[in-house]
Amino acid sequence: MFFIKVHKLIAPSIVFPNIIPRMDKDKFFNITDNPDFIPGIYNYCDRWCKYCPFTSRCLNYVLENEFFPGRERLELSDADFWEKLEDFMKFTHDIITELSERKGLDIDQIVEDQKALEHEKQIRRDIENDPIILMSLEYQKSVIDVVKELASKGYFKIGKDECVDLTSITETQKKMYRSLEIICYFKDFIRIKLFRALLGKIENEEFQLDFFVRDRDGNAKAALISIDRSIEAWSKMMKFEKSVEDEVLNILVQLAKLKEKAETVFPDARSFIRPGFDE
Repeated sequence: MFFIKVHKLIAPSIVFPNIIPRMDKDKFFNITDNPDFIPGIYNYCDRWCKYCPFTSRCLNYVLENEFFPGRERLELSDADFWEKLEDFMKFTHDIITELSERKGLDIDQIVEDQKALEHEKQIRRDIENDPIILMSLEYQKSVIDVVKELASKGYFKIGKDECVDLTSITETQKKMYRSLEIICYFKDFIRIKLFRALLGKIENEEFQLDFFVRDRDGNAKAALISIDRSIEAWSKMMKFEKSVEDEVLNILVQLAKLKEKAETVFPDARSFIRPGFDE
């Protein structure tokens, strides 16, 4: 999320293009002013753009493809990373300044509140130890264990994310391709969305704002849908590969418990209307 949620770009490595072009603010605002975009559709989707029917109506997708074509992964140790990051942050500052001027805000009057920052850090630490997050981490570990066992049989190679290198699946195992693709895609996504949902829940308890209610339930629904799809994929996997039937059954139990827990913690998530997808 390069423009929409810049402050969330905190990770060991960040996706960037080969070359960040000289960005044009006028072009940026011409794109963002398009009334055909579905407001907020990118907030509660599964980020799997290649399978999404709404990419032409998604502001985030259009901006990324307009300003960041041909993206590749750069590591923090790469000197080019810092040069590209500097260019990007300068552009982001200009955009925030102009948006603030449009709203009549003076960003120079915004004072960094260290106490508030420490409070947020503590909230995030607490969330990391929440039972539902620990359950999702245990599920991730189980996925990796089964993937490694199947890889040891020569069905495919392990990718950089400790999941399946889909390009290496042997012809005899192509029947598992789509199930493995879904399993690997959502193994981390579930935890990330549950984390965001818990953050929204806590923030709503503090500030009582509709935005946090939407963030809580929207992210929780995205997580639940990802769990549903993972359960379906694992069920198919069990039919394809009997050698890991016991392990898959254990994973299905884990996912069932995780789903039950999520539905209990976020009782309104299933009824949440996601922009575009549920309208």
